[in-house]
Amino acid sequence: MNETYLSRKISARLSLRAAARMICILTLALWGPARAGAQAQTQPLDVASITDKLTLTYKLKPTGSTDYAWFYKVGTNGTDTEFSGTLTGTNNDWKHGAIDIKSEKAIDNPDNNLDSYPILKLDGLNLTYNANDSLLYMVQNGNPLCIQATGSSASTLKGQGVVINNNAGCDLLLDGGAAGLNILGKGYSNGIYLFTTGHSVDLILKGKIHIVADNKYGVSMGNSASLSAAEDAKITASGGLKAILGNNVHSPFLEWRFEASLGSGKTLEIKDANGNSFDPAIQFTTDEKNKHFAINVAKNTGYTVWLGDEQLMNENKRTVFTTTENGVSSFSKMQTLPIDWIGYGETADVGPDGVDVSVSVNNYTVKTPRGLAWIAWATNNGKTTADTQEAYSSYYPPNKGFSSCTVTLANDISLATPKGVTADFKNNWVPIGTYSYTSSSDYTKCFQGTFDGNGKTITGMTISSASVNYVGLFGYLYGAIVKNLTMADEGTPQAINWKSIPTSSGDGNYYLGSIAGTVKNGKIINCHNRCAVSFSVSDKSGRVGGIAGVIKENSVVSSCSNSGIIKMEGSLGYGGGIAGKSSRSSIVSCFNTGNIEVNASSGSAYAGGIVGDSDIGSDGVAPGKILNCYSTGDIAAKGTRASTSGGIVGGVQYVAIESCFTTGTVSAESSSSSDAAYAGGILGWIWSGKSVTIEDCLALNAGGVKATGNVSTKLAGRIIGKNDSVKDSVTLSSNYASSKILLTEGGYTSAPATGIAADAINGASTYLDDVADIAAWTGSGIDKAFTAIDANGNLPQLKAAVEYNDNGLPTIYSDDSFIPGQPDNLASSNYLVLPDPLSLPAEDTDLITLSYSDNKWSYKKGESGTPARFNGTVKMDAASVSTNKLMVATVTGNPTLTFDQVTINATGGAALIIDGNFNLTLHTTGDNASALRSSGASTVVNKGSLTLTGKGLDIENTSSHDTHYGLDNSGSFTVASDPVTSSMPSVAFHCANTAIHNAGTLGNAWMEWRFADAPAQSGAEIAFTATEGADPSITTIMRYNKTFAAIVTPGNTYRLWAVASADARTRQKGSDSEGTAITRFPAPATDGAVAVFTGVGDLKTVQISGNQAFSTAGCANEEVLVKSDGVLTVDADNAAVFNLTLEEGAQVVTTKALKVSDTFATNRSLGNKWTAFGSPVALKASVGDAGNQILYAATGYTGTDAAAQAWKDLSGTTADGTKAADLAADSPYLLAAEAADTKVAFTATASAGSPIEIPATATVALGDALANGVFLFQANPNLANLTLRDIYVLNAEGTRFDLHESDYVLKPFEAYITANAVTRSRLRSVGVADGSVVTANEIAAATAALRVWATDGALHVYSGEAAALTVVRSDGRVVYAASIAPGDTRLALPSGIYMIRINNITYKIAL
Repeated sequence: MNETYLSRKISARLSLRAAARMICILTLALWGPARAGAQAQTQPLDVASITDKLTLTYKLKPTGSTDYAWFYKVGTNGTDTEFSGTLTGTNNDWKHGAIDIKSEKAIDNPDNNLDSYPILKLDGLNLTYNANDSLLYMVQNGNPLCIQATGSSASTLKGQGVVINNNAGCDLLLDGGAAGLNILGKGYSNGIYLFTTGHSVDLILKGKIHIVADNKYGVSMGNSASLSAAEDAKITASGGLKAILGNNVHSPFLEWRFEASLGSGKTLEIKDANGNSFDPAIQFTTDEKNKHFAINVAKNTGYTVWLGDEQLMNENKRTVFTTTENGVSSFSKMQTLPIDWIGYGETADVGPDGVDVSVSVNNYTVKTPRGLAWIAWATNNGKTTADTQEAYSSYYPPNKGFSSCTVTLANDISLATPKGVTADFKNNWVPIGTYSYTSSSDYTKCFQGTFDGNGKTITGMTISSASVNYVGLFGYLYGAIVKNLTMADEGTPQAINWKSIPTSSGDGNYYLGSIAGTVKNGKIINCHNRCAVSFSVSDKSGRVGGIAGVIKENSVVSSCSNSGIIKMEGSLGYGGGIAGKSSRSSIVSCFNTGNIEVNASSGSAYAGGIVGDSDIGSDGVAPGKILNCYSTGDIAAKGTRASTSGGIVGGVQYVAIESCFTTGTVSAESSSSSDAAYAGGILGWIWSGKSVTIEDCLALNAGGVKATGNVSTKLAGRIIGKNDSVKDSVTLSSNYASSKILLTEGGYTSAPATGIAADAINGASTYLDDVADIAAWTGSGIDKAFTAIDANGNLPQLKAAVEYNDNGLPTIYSDDSFIPGQPDNLASSNYLVLPDPLSLPAEDTDLITLSYSDNKWSYKKGESGTPARFNGTVKMDAASVSTNKLMVATVTGNPTLTFDQVTINATGGAALIIDGNFNLTLHTTGDNASALRSSGASTVVNKGSLTLTGKGLDIENTSSHDTHYGLDNSGSFTVASDPVTSSMPSVAFHCANTAIHNAGTLGNAWMEWRFADAPAQSGAEIAFTATEGADPSITTIMRYNKTFAAIVTPGNTYRLWAVASADARTRQKGSDSEGTAITRFPAPATDGAVAVFTGVGDLKTVQISGNQAFSTAGCANEEVLVKSDGVLTVDADNAAVFNLTLEEGAQVVTTKALKVSDTFATNRSLGNKWTAFGSPVALKASVGDAGNQILYAATGYTGTDAAAQAWKDLSGTTADGTKAADLAADSPYLLAAEAADTKVAFTATASAGSPIEIPATATVALGDALANGVFLFQANPNLANLTLRDIYVLNAEGTRFDLHESDYVLKPFEAYITANAVTRSRLRSVGVADGSVVTANEIAAATAALRVWATDGALHVYSGEAAALTVVRSDGRVVYAASIAPGDTRLALPSGIYMIRINNITYKIAL
């Protein structure tokens, strides 16, 4: 559709609509005012406009109406004026007395019909009355009404007198709405006053209302007046005397009373039971007058009170406030929380739904730090249900110390400074449970129940001082169970650092652990410490452990761990990763990764990875046990008296240590000249031992075991440092130690020389390759606590226990889960070494026999030598040469024997014998390849299955004896790629005679070149490469004898060079097994064979200049270059050369055929014109990579049929040219280049076994047998000059073939055209092109004024002048003879060959 037309239609429509709208507007304007007057609305009343006393009345409208409306009257004698019932505006200095308010409308059943109350709305009203008088006065005996705050901002009523005075007035619904209503009594009166003498006066609060009476009562009720609040109301009330006065309250309110006002500008906030703010927040802004605060609440809901960031409690130390009934529940003497943990714990909310501790019969669930502190307070004060009349006495435990009760953590607990306390709170944890210092049998204040951590973590516990002797999360556990708990640091400082003792009990010994100070007859199960634990009281003695300070009398610690640093600094000290001291107790399936440091300033120091000191014990009592434990931390004891440290235990008298291992450095130092320092990888000191067992333990202290100091006795041992036991009281068995451990005694460090046995103090040596075998106590199965050493060589880990017996000892372990927190990078290689390599000496010729069994290598020198371990590596220095002979005698499995730069020059025997039908991998490594040499026998004799991998191996044999080989193989011999790098080792044979004698199986294909001459003594460099592949790599290597053998790829063919320098290489030739001379050496077709070539030597280059005969020029089986002036006459039968290169002009007269076994090549320089070319050998013509290096190729007249009688692009090329073209043998071509002097290489490469054949000289038949008008394009069939006549030869310009009727000498590679005599008589030249790519459809004329061409099935002749034209068919029939006018003449003719004669010039053209 026409766009202009469419636009006009739209504009027309818009104009019509606008007109219609205007008509509507005019109509409204005409009758709108009358209509508006009929529906006029009443207006709000703006208090700013009032000038006298104001009375508001809700009453019937005048003139007999039944409708009620709000009327206002100004002044005593004013008239009533109806208004909308909305008060608005601001008057900050009201001077017109109380505003009287009354409703005259009776409401049926007003208590249940609140929606019928007439509503007086306050829309952003702000009214301040500074006189001591009521602001709003409910006229006596009125009917119910509602005062409602509306609008977007709160309304505020402020007065010096009663703000709302409802003295016998009416039932009043105050609705603060969402905007809020503020009722502010600032004088000495109430905010709201309610009183009645009989007439109903009930106040109902709804919405958001804030009531304040600075000096009296927020809400005051008298007589039977009542107060209630809607459930969703948000009421806050405060007063100088009380927030709410009166008992007739029908909704639940909470009121908090303070002894004094809180000061100005603070925020008092009411939060939920967990200390979280409500939305919106419930807040009061404090001042110098209000002391009582109340809100309406939900029943059975807990509330907390906060002044700023500090939580408050009442006089009964309640912190969570609730009510279950209507009325005002008041709480007096509100105050801040206690300033220590004991007092703080007493404020906990405890009960069935307690915020801090919930109680169900004898089960206590701790939810908060305050709840945990309450457990400590109740325990330490011996609280039970017998303590009646106390706040939570009904929820106290039935027995002291929570005996027969279970305490469970519901959440992770932080014992950092708790939320809500004051700034002077002393964050010094008071342990749960303490010991009675008045009676040794009084455990009433110890914790005696079950504490289940429930997998939770307690962080941030700080202990810096204590007035008790037993310190930790628990002070003293008696018969108690603590389980499933983790103690962790919350920050960077040490969490538990006991450094001062304010008061003393008279006991100079102190006990510190993260879980407990002391455990008696108790159990700690699956508990973990990640805190640094330290005791630093210089004049006191301490027992410090990661889990417990002391455990005693049948206590059990199982499945526990410590990763914190344990540090004891005192007069006398004991420190251990799990316990400082243990007596007749068991520690099972525990581990320590923390460092242990014990420094005793005036006594002895005991330090152990698990326990510092164990079991003084007594005869007849079973000793304690340390079973299935390990420690990786460094252990250090330093004292002024005897000092002892051990990887597991520092000192013992009675103990059984089984199936344990340790990896950390152990050191003991003493400064007393009369005492001693003892250090042991497992146990430091057995002092007066009565019953000690150490069994199945493993010492891996790679950092060493050290006993030092200014002391007379310093002893260190891999298992035990010092054994002072009586005979037969100590049992040692199946204990092993890393051979890497060095012992330091004073200033002397060395490996142990004595006591090296599984039942001796230094244990039996173990190595990296056998540790898994000796640790039989590890592995899979529910009865084994440790995993096996894994596939990556990591040390065992402790499994998680699935079941425990009644004593707390694990009975069943899981193979799939582990005790948490264990290091996963304990590589055994960090702590263990393999046996040393076998180093071959240079001074003897012994036969060294190697054996491998039980996954271990051993060797024996000579016939009577003692077998010794080595690590499976034979190693030598790069410059060393051994005259030993090696024989691998026995092998189980398929091990690897490694040669690291091994050079053996054996005399009188083989350098290496594999003397049995077994599997062995020989891996070579090092900076240099290994070499094996023999002169009086074969170098390597293999009777087994031998595989070579790695760096490389030279195998040399200098014997010329026919039966002495580099390899005499009757087994299986394979060279394999490295499984990691996939690289093949360089394995080569250098022999005086045969390199490989194979009567067995070879895993590779080998090529053995036997050179005609031996190299010089220093060797000769050779290089070889496969001819296959786009970019074959060249391997360069030295040969050191007449025979060289190397691995090759099956089926490939190789070339070989002698290398004189990086730039000078000489091609090598040789003879195959049939005596045929070759330069390309074929590899075996498959693996498992050796291809042998003899008579290998240099391939020479013979240059032919002048006339030379093949038989006398010395060029048989050589590389031949015929120079430009050279003529090589092949006069020998079976004449063959490797390579034949002809310079331009060179000739080869083949009276006998010649074979070229490798390459045939010649070069030509072409320009941008046609050249006629042909070769008796199929060639590839190619040009360089430069952009202007383009080759054009065409052919034609290669047959007698009409289709062949034309020029065309060579198949495989286009008119745009090519980089290369394949030229067939004996085929003629037209060749040209894009750029002048373009170098064109003509090459042919023979296939392996199929040499290039250059036939004997051929005779040439000319074109007399051809039909009239038929031309034949031919090539010189020989590589020598050929003299012909009556042929067409390409002219110098490359534009046409001109007839030569006299003798013409054709050069090698030159092409020409022949025709019969009739044709020659008629046509003197054959055109090829007009200077571009040949088309064969246009012939260039002698003058630019004459052109002849064929196109579109017609013959075209253009002449610049009138001329006589004759057209003759190839059969001689004249098809046209007439004069033509100047210009273009077109003749439609059938397809065929035609001769065109014009102006005495004859042309031939194909149509």
